[in-house]
Amino acid sequence: MVINKKINEKANIIKTYMYVLDAALLDKTTEGDVEPRTAMGQLEERLMVSAFNRMGLACHRDAVDARLALLSGPGQSFLSRQRQPAARKTINMSYKSK
Repeated sequence: MVINKKINEKANIIKTYMYVLDAALLDKTTEGDVEPRTAMGQLEERLMVSAFNRMGLACHRDAVDARLALLSGPGQSFLSRQRQPAARKTINMSYKSK
């Protein structure tokens, strides 16, 4: 549920960028200017790629946090579990005597 909410938020941010860029494109370009249109298209592409990458990183971070929360159990953080002494295995050394 949290991941879907984050994805929807990021999608809304991308849509907002699209509307802003479309409005800027309509305001700044004229029929004779082709160069600003391509520059605006490149800017739009960069913004969409960066927004998508940020969305992916945020979703990945949320998934990792959720998984660590499940693994750590109630009341223990990941670092507190790492600080616990590891269980030692008994070593069975049976040497044959000569």
